[in-house]
Amino acid sequence: MLTKDDFQQYKHQSYFLKLKELACSTTEKPFEYKMVFFGGTGAVGGQAVIEILESYICLKTASKTSPTSKPQLIITGINKAQIEQFCSKLFQVFGKQKFEKTDEKGDESILVFDNLVELHFKTLMAVPKFRMDLEDALSRIDDKETKIRFLIGEASKTTSPFEAFIQDIKIQMGLKPTEKIKAVFSGIPVPSVATYHFENIDQLLDKHGLSDGDTEKTIERSIKKEILKGLAEDFGDIKKHHSEEVLMAHTTSVGGMYQIINGEPIIKLGYAHSSLGDLLKEKQFYANELTIHYSNFGLKSLVTASAIGIDYIYASSTLPLSSGVSRKFRHASENGTLPFDLKLAQDKKGERLLNKIFEAKPLAASHPVLDTKGNAAEKSDNNFGNAKDNIPNLNVNYALRSGENGLFSLDNAYSLYLNMKIASQEELAHVLVSNALLGDDEQKPWFDKHGICYYTQTDNSSLVFALLNNRTEFRRYQTSAFSTKAFQELGSSKHQAELHMHGLFILMHKLKNLNPKLLTDQIKSKYKELEVRQFVDTNTPKLLLEDIVEYGKDIKSLTKSFTELLSIKSIEDLAFYTGFKGELKGFIKTFYIGLYTAITNTIRSITSLGTPIIYQTAEGKDEILAGPYFAPLDLVLTTNYTLIEAIDDLCTQHKLNRNEFINWLVCNNGFVDLRPYAILNTAKTFTGGLTDDVRVIETEASFRKAINNLKKKNAKNIEENYHYNTSGLLAYCGRITGLYEQLKQFDLSLGTFNGWKALFPIDGHENHIFIPGLVEAMRHYSEGLGKITGSEFLYPRYGYFGNL
Repeated sequence: MLTKDDFQQYKHQSYFLKLKELACSTTEKPFEYKMVFFGGTGAVGGQAVIEILESYICLKTASKTSPTSKPQLIITGINKAQIEQFCSKLFQVFGKQKFEKTDEKGDESILVFDNLVELHFKTLMAVPKFRMDLEDALSRIDDKETKIRFLIGEASKTTSPFEAFIQDIKIQMGLKPTEKIKAVFSGIPVPSVATYHFENIDQLLDKHGLSDGDTEKTIERSIKKEILKGLAEDFGDIKKHHSEEVLMAHTTSVGGMYQIINGEPIIKLGYAHSSLGDLLKEKQFYANELTIHYSNFGLKSLVTASAIGIDYIYASSTLPLSSGVSRKFRHASENGTLPFDLKLAQDKKGERLLNKIFEAKPLAASHPVLDTKGNAAEKSDNNFGNAKDNIPNLNVNYALRSGENGLFSLDNAYSLYLNMKIASQEELAHVLVSNALLGDDEQKPWFDKHGICYYTQTDNSSLVFALLNNRTEFRRYQTSAFSTKAFQELGSSKHQAELHMHGLFILMHKLKNLNPKLLTDQIKSKYKELEVRQFVDTNTPKLLLEDIVEYGKDIKSLTKSFTELLSIKSIEDLAFYTGFKGELKGFIKTFYIGLYTAITNTIRSITSLGTPIIYQTAEGKDEILAGPYFAPLDLVLTTNYTLIEAIDDLCTQHKLNRNEFINWLVCNNGFVDLRPYAILNTAKTFTGGLTDDVRVIETEASFRKAINNLKKKNAKNIEENYHYNTSGLLAYCGRITGLYEQLKQFDLSLGTFNGWKALFPIDGHENHIFIPGLVEAMRHYSEGLGKITGSEFLYPRYGYFGNL
């Protein structure tokens, strides 16, 4: 029979009340606790350290007697620089005066916080190792089955550094071998650690032909599962012999962006190339394997099934290259095929590679390859610059760091968090810290019987959106004509291209609305480039959804506007584009020089980040602009023939129609497509052919009909949503029009029934201000890529247009 006591299971305990109970406990000794934080300088691990310190302030205040001992926190980072960066954050949070450095030797140091808690910082490279050189051993084995058994056996014997580190810490602290410390946290992304071995295994399997015919990846998985088991077992031994609690910050590897169909997980993630679907599926498989191992070894796994929050915001900084592109550039440089001098991109210490703003070069995708004069061009090396060239850094106003996921633009983050949802590192760390200090919640446990806490978005996400929405400087950045709308870390060049498309639309709109008379009246001094940018952003209207709807009514003129924008080669061209008919001299000339530089760098930033631009020339021909990296095919453009040769090979290998493949590549893999029509693609990959999957549509009515027919077809589909995406100006304006038509249905009297429509900010005339990340998130939902939460009906439905 149900009683009032049964209702306790629906309500968490008060954390602060339980802390007070701990402080007054006669059996527990919290000021003698010792805890280890692997990856304690990262997003979740670092926040766990911060919350432990905050908790000890509460414990000290609530304690009836002054503590006679200090709790000890052992915090690991990859290197000293990472530790110093985290310490800077601690100083920002608590005040530098609260910390006293009592010891420092090499990369290691000890800080005492508020004469209360000892923080021991140590470096640890958490890389597991094989016992022997596998390549050498395999070369002495002839039989294929013997090689496979050997690899599986060696994989099961990999050594990882975690238990050995804990054993050494216990010795340093004077603990007996049988004594246990209070808790061990792991904020290290263990799947990423395992990747060190996975890449090595992949190379060995390919080189020795061991994966031939293994279409189900049985051999590969058998080997890699043993590596994962070894890593998990290392933490299991820590739990068994050295620590009362071991808490693992874990992941689904896809942010919970999947649904279960016929008992199998189907990944629907628009923030990675759709062509990487198999890779994502494998990442999720291994993440699940780790979760099972953790459970079997008695560990607690905090599985984050959403995007993770923002642990730091860099202001006015140079954007570093993403790790993947850095590796490609370094590899190409070693092979002598990099189309620029690598020293150009190195930071002052020569450690990291930085994004540079390279020239956007015309690129041929079809034969014949022509030079700038229209003559047949021989194959030659591309040259984007050498060490003596003055090529500017790509500087950004704001870069949002999201743990190991890297750096996001504001619009990357806004789109991701609206779609994948968001759990802040603060709330994730709280689950770990409360379990370490207090044990699991007795009323409503965080962890189930298997030791798993599957953590999705909560109402705490409102705090993240408050940060993104309520800062004036962020809104200025989002609506600026000159800000970089997308970075590289999210992986999907389609997602990046859509945000860059929004940025170019804002740029075009503001330039076309720059009042020449205003320049004559107000430009009375010498403007620097930054001041020019600020003047244009301040004195031109924000782009509205309503503006795009109007632009879409004359696609021919819109195409001409972008053609002319991308053809500007001088300040005279720019003055003509903005409608200025006066004489270019004095301060006006200086202003236009600054504006020309700002526009050129804004456009080149897009191609330098890997997103190509395709547009129609004044002669009506398609032209592609690109930098040294070509994200849609993950290519370094070594020569003027690199792209065309890659397309030749793929079309020959898969028997593809060249124009269909190029349009598929533009639409599905991420170009800024400024051509006057709509490409509608329904093929996730090209390997099965593209016949009937890539359509070129030339009228708004035909585009609307095609999308609505797909919507009707999908309504009867009981499998995963049909894959589709679109590109081109007709498609862009068409889908924005569809979005606007739905927004016009907003009715204040209906209250929260308006749902997602209330996300869109309006100006004083009740027009909808164009926010790139917000519009991009809605595209994901409309293309069937919204997160399955059970309440996804609160967001836009499949198809760009409203109810049929």
